[in-house]
Amino acid sequence: LTLSDASPALDGVSLSGRFGPVLGTAVFATLNRLWHDDGDRRYLARRYFSAHRLHWQLSERLEIGVMDTVLYGGDGRQVEPYYLNPVLPFYASQFNATSDGNAATLDDNAMIGADVRWTPAPDWSAYGELLIDDFAYDADSDDPNALAWMVGCHRAGLWTRGEARVEYARAGRYTYTHLRQENQYTHYGASLGPILGNDADTLSAEAAWWVSPDSRLSLRVEQRRKGDSGVDDRYRGETATGFLRGAASTTRTARLGGWRRVGPDWLLTGSAAYVDQRNRDNVPGADADTWEWRGTIGRRLHIDR
Repeated sequence: LTLSDASPALDGVSLSGRFGPVLGTAVFATLNRLWHDDGDRRYLARRYFSAHRLHWQLSERLEIGVMDTVLYGGDGRQVEPYYLNPVLPFYASQFNATSDGNAATLDDNAMIGADVRWTPAPDWSAYGELLIDDFAYDADSDDPNALAWMVGCHRAGLWTRGEARVEYARAGRYTYTHLRQENQYTHYGASLGPILGNDADTLSAEAAWWVSPDSRLSLRVEQRRKGDSGVDDRYRGETATGFLRGAASTTRTARLGGWRRVGPDWLLTGSAAYVDQRNRDNVPGADADTWEWRGTIGRRLHIDR
């Protein structure tokens, strides 16, 4: 939910270290520059991203993770040294910098999250993740919560060579959004988080069969729903709207696919899918039924120095 393949590649540095059963990871990256225009000022903002994650293997059956991220930028703003600290939580750094008179950090986009995986048996696992963008801890506040969460389970060893997975993920209406344009959770226009962005959910189920160690077949069914809001929308104190605002689009897909490795360097993939779309691009009545066919041939190249 924090970083996904939906985002273009990041230019940055990743550090990791293991301390017994705990694995720590820190990421520091630069993002694309983004125009800020609020009617009074217009400038091309520099943007940066930092993230921490601690993964703790409590036992053979239970592992947990905690993380925090911060996305920040501004007119001529440079990398903030306190956001390069691989240990100090970003919320603490943001609070301390604001208290010291650095007002720019007040609007930095900081988030926290946690995940867990439970493996009650060697061939069973269940997992979940929670991401907190904003949370109204004051009972008198009218500000909406901005959350994303995911749950799923995986079963291996079905009929010896089979496996199955069921997963549900949801991002709220205001998750990943921010008042300041340069601090929205994007990189080159794509969400850093799930491919659908905010105000969306996905329910999927997949069954797979390992024909051999070098080939796999799978059947995946999926439903995606998306409201008419995006990460460039901003909450400005108006009455908060609910999940899946407007004419929500719904896409249901059934995909049969597979891949085969040929020799040490070749990989063949292919799939066929039936796609049922309703209210495409959030336009009422824009429905379509289509078939998709995909195939790739991959070759690993060896470069001798």
